[in-house]
Amino acid sequence: MPMSNPTPPVVGKEPPMPSARQELLRIVREEAARAIDAAAERARGPWLVAPGQALTYREKEQQARGYASAGYAGAVPPLVRLEVDASGGAITAKQAADAIIAAADAARAALAAIELERRKGMLAIRKARTEKTIHAARDAAVQALGAL
Repeated sequence: MPMSNPTPPVVGKEPPMPSARQELLRIVREEAARAIDAAAERARGPWLVAPGQALTYREKEQQARGYASAGYAGAVPPLVRLEVDASGGAITAKQAADAIIAAADAARAALAAIELERRKGMLAIRKARTEKTIHAARDAAVQALGAL
């Protein structure tokens, strides 16, 4: 089988080097992106837990949702019962399940809001064409993330 001839390189047609201005804007964008990511990570902080605890929360949520979807009937799942016991009986199994579900929903909503502001900021710095507008986009995103 004959070998195909690759297209020979075109001499003198190397990609143009970015201008000093383009390179400066690239660096400013990278710094802005790092600042936005750091602000998002700070905003996520209160919602993040160690991996083992995250597994426990996930299982607790699954048990609570299963109990709720069964009409709060039948045996109380162990991690829902744990919440009732920990309260000293001050809450019912239904109240415990509802609280677990509400906490999980709140965490998801908060993390989604954080990601929304992070992405909006990243897109804004990508669209910005001057240092001033990159900095303004960065500052707006960091401020929005700090308010969450």
